[in-house]
Amino acid sequence: MSVQQIRQSDIATWPDEYESILEFYFWEPQHLNRFSPPPDRRKALNTVLEHLRAKEVPLNHLFSIFFSLAPAALSARLISAIAPDITSSSADLINSSAFRRSKLRGICQPDLLLIVDGRPVFLELKLQAKTSKEQLLKYALAGETIGANRDTPPALVLVGRSAKFAAADIFEREREAGSLIVPAKIERRAFSVDVSPERLVEAARRMPIFRASYADIRNHLLSELETISTEVEGGQTLRKLVVGMVYVLERLKP
Repeated sequence: MSVQQIRQSDIATWPDEYESILEFYFWEPQHLNRFSPPPDRRKALNTVLEHLRAKEVPLNHLFSIFFSLAPAALSARLISAIAPDITSSSADLINSSAFRRSKLRGICQPDLLLIVDGRPVFLELKLQAKTSKEQLLKYALAGETIGANRDTPPALVLVGRSAKFAAADIFEREREAGSLIVPAKIERRAFSVDVSPERLVEAARRMPIFRASYADIRNHLLSELETISTEVEGGQTLRKLVVGMVYVLERLKP
């Protein structure tokens, strides 16, 4: 390819770089102490990439990269846009190697955890899978284990192709009616971190649950783009970060 043939669309974006890493390990799995499947079970690269684009875990990775690089104030504004009752000036992603291997993360394996002016805020990203009462209770348990100011308890933001989550609606009705029951499996998990079922139900009652769509996030990021000055290098970098995330979100059809 000559310089003349290189198009504007060939200029790298950071989500493309993420896929280039996946491509490398697709062709060289031995670096991960893994081996290619037998030829009769081997799939084409494009087939694998299309499959991964429809999965939640790669999307979690992309959001983690975005929040790890985004300015804390921009992250806070985004959280406020999808969870209006949470207003703050700073939001930071928690995703160290120690946290990823911690007992706390094992409670519910949150997609994203941000500390928003000292308040834990979980983001649960959905594509094809649905949430459930058990998952919502796990988030309440994780929030109770972290501990927080009772006036600003840990919050959960559910994000999907649409902002409709039937299981969350039922969960909220049950907790308001006082009929929320903790399944035995969740009880055992709660006891393992010294939380009683009664304390867990109270934590679930206090945990605010917000709902948002990927389109909501995209629209907010587009509004952020309008305020970014590219006259300085920092602004150019920030614009690339936001544009890359918008590109990811535009691939998620409602």
